[in-house]
Amino acid sequence: MLTGCASKGCTKYYHYYHCFSKCGIRFSAQFVDEKFYEQISGFMVNPAHIEIYTEIIKELYEKSTFQEKSEISLYKRQLTEYSDKITKARELLIICALDTAYYRIVKNESEHQITILEGKLINIPKQEEG
Repeated sequence: MLTGCASKGCTKYYHYYHCFSKCGIRFSAQFVDEKFYEQISGFMVNPAHIEIYTEIIKELYEKSTFQEKSEISLYKRQLTEYSDKITKARELLIICALDTAYYRIVKNESEHQITILEGKLINIPKQEEG
């Protein structure tokens, strides 16, 4: 792991990189930054290839996130179904077409499933949908 620090000189701060505070070896941040830039400059993309690289990266990203998006859609659809089930049971209870005890069973089971689904949604890594 690389860590940074600053040491105060007479007139200004000097920044350094080191592996951990007691390692005893540190390198000037300006020197390391310049060398790092030199190294990554060799990896610059040819402007003529940017469009194809962009398409490849998009395709790989979409493939890697497809399963998460599918799970999110499934869980949201199931949440709606359980909420609708509670609403329908309540409507039947109001018009006396459903026993109170049975309504409570439907409501409790549906709320339990909703809680489980909400937990699953929370555990899916956050990502922008759209």
